[in-house]
Amino acid sequence: EFRRVLFRSFVVADLANIEPVYQYSLDWYIGLYLEAIRTSTPGKERRCENIIEKFTEILYDNVCRSLLEKDKLLFSFLICMKVMQAEDKVTTAELRFLMVGGTKIETEKPNPTDGWLTQKQWASINELVETFPEQFKHFDEDFTIFNKEWKEIFKAAEPLQMEWPGGWSKKLTQVQKIIVLRILRPDKIVPAIQDLITKELGEHFVEGSGALDLAAVYKDSERNRNEPIIFILSPGVDPISEIMKLADKMGFRGNVLPLSLGQGMEKIALQAIDMSVQEGRWVVLQNCHLAPSFMPSLERKIELLPADSHDNYRMWLTTMPSDKFPVSVLQNGIKLTNEPPKGLKNNLMRSYRGIDPKKFEECVKLPEYKKLLFGLCFFHAHVQERKKFG
Repeated sequence: EFRRVLFRSFVVADLANIEPVYQYSLDWYIGLYLEAIRTSTPGKERRCENIIEKFTEILYDNVCRSLLEKDKLLFSFLICMKVMQAEDKVTTAELRFLMVGGTKIETEKPNPTDGWLTQKQWASINELVETFPEQFKHFDEDFTIFNKEWKEIFKAAEPLQMEWPGGWSKKLTQVQKIIVLRILRPDKIVPAIQDLITKELGEHFVEGSGALDLAAVYKDSERNRNEPIIFILSPGVDPISEIMKLADKMGFRGNVLPLSLGQGMEKIALQAIDMSVQEGRWVVLQNCHLAPSFMPSLERKIELLPADSHDNYRMWLTTMPSDKFPVSVLQNGIKLTNEPPKGLKNNLMRSYRGIDPKKFEECVKLPEYKKLLFGLCFFHAHVQERKKFG
């Protein structure tokens, strides 16, 4: 059972290969596991299963809030593959073929189609049979016999939902079907992987962890207030307004010290940290990626912070992904991103999650308010999606 938990740690460790700011410490990982033990469903029956399921959910939520939007589905996919490998539902060879695809571009066997399947695709099908002789035995022969039926699947809007000829819908596992889909319809890979993640882990691992809740993040930071809260930036995102909203909500605006790092700001920043530790202020150091020479000094300052710092003291850092940012600070700090989610549905859900249900129901003209709110949220989601096209 411990090995199944360990598999998930490899996923987290591999994230640093995507972005240098995706760093997490072993102590942080163990802390999440202990939290899963405390909060999972009690009872002797399925105790280990309950802990592992709860831990997977907590791990996903805590890591997902620190990932850029482009990497969230990849993280879910990596978790899914590790879980399936631990349960012997997918082999390393299958995973490699799914990631890389076929490498052959020619084959001796003639293409049985009337041109709708390229020579490269036909070569990949033959390579698939050669690579997995047991799982795909006679698949190329059946494809030749039923090539008209396969053409309909090739043209279908939802090829995985159709019945595959020759009984291949039942012969193949879900991952093996996605491998075939990768050859025939690579444009359908992302929805297919989302369906796979939903079946294996649950819908939560596709929809994401919801709107960023800074109040909950602040509460998490109470465990070690000396460790900073780090916003990982993307172009066009500025989290200072969100920090100020939280400060207003807590009646703390007058105790926030925002500083934009740059040339000549190092000494001022260190003084602001000292004052914040003593007086219980929030120090916000913005754009750390623009002050790489200051990062070693910041790392030492954080390491030497007194254990008895003021209860209200917090350090907020903002940075673009950078290999100059101190690894120890990244591993132990609470990392966050605040990007708009992908897709109309996710954008709508994020807008609605940010609304207080109590205030929502207090409206005198509730039906009219609901319609207006939906129209506004839908328009906002539409504009967010249109940003991709300029």
